[in-house]
Amino acid sequence: MISKFGSFLVLVLSLSNSSFAEELDTFQYEGQSYDSVKSGLLAKGWKILPKEEYEQSIDDKNEEIVCGSGLMAICSVGFQNDGRQITFVVEKSGNQIIVLGEY
Repeated sequence: MISKFGSFLVLVLSLSNSSFAEELDTFQYEGQSYDSVKSGLLAKGWKILPKEEYEQSIDDKNEEIVCGSGLMAICSVGFQNDGRQITFVVEKSGNQIIVLGEY
């Protein structure tokens, strides 16, 4: 009886640990170029969330990045993978787009 319970406990703990290992640490992307973050996420199976028809893109090259309007407007882009979603706030700095953090 104890042996079966011990085996069950080991199985539960190993499943729990593997799910934590799959969690995405979004802090690692802060300050990085959007192009490298995008490439890395796409390589891991993430998909870009499509923008809505009425949303304004940051530029023609990165149509998935949408920006609000007004003085305090932000630009953001979303990704999804297996029912999980993340959205990053980005800003254009010269010729480069930088990830500021998770939205």
